[in-house]
Amino acid sequence: MKKIFIGSLVGGILIFIWQFLSWTVLELHRPANDFTPKQDSILAYLNTQFDSSGGYLLPSFPKGASMEEREKHMKDAEGKPWVQLSYHSALNTGMGMNMVKNLVTNILMVILFCWIISATRQIVLAKLFLLPFLLG
Repeated sequence: MKKIFIGSLVGGILIFIWQFLSWTVLELHRPANDFTPKQDSILAYLNTQFDSSGGYLLPSFPKGASMEEREKHMKDAEGKPWVQLSYHSALNTGMGMNMVKNLVTNILMVILFCWIISATRQIVLAKLFLLPFLLG
């Protein structure tokens, strides 16, 4: 058990370092978070349109719409622009708690992985990849 804990601690830290590098120095997530010079006017307009923070998919259909209304709406939207939007009414740049949660999640993920690996006495590559299907 001590080996699993130490291994998961090291593995969690390594994954945390990789995630840090991919978001900062390597900028692998840049295409999903690109810059537009019109951001100030877009944010000012969006601030007048939303009452609260939330996630939005545009175009979409109202809650409780019938299947026929949904199909018509989606057919009308086919080939037109669309956007997936996460709107927050206030920016919070404090990353401390997010980083702690991420590190703990990484460590728990590696503990679970190590536990699954140790539970299989004979590690065969095919079994390892089929394990989620066998457990589910």
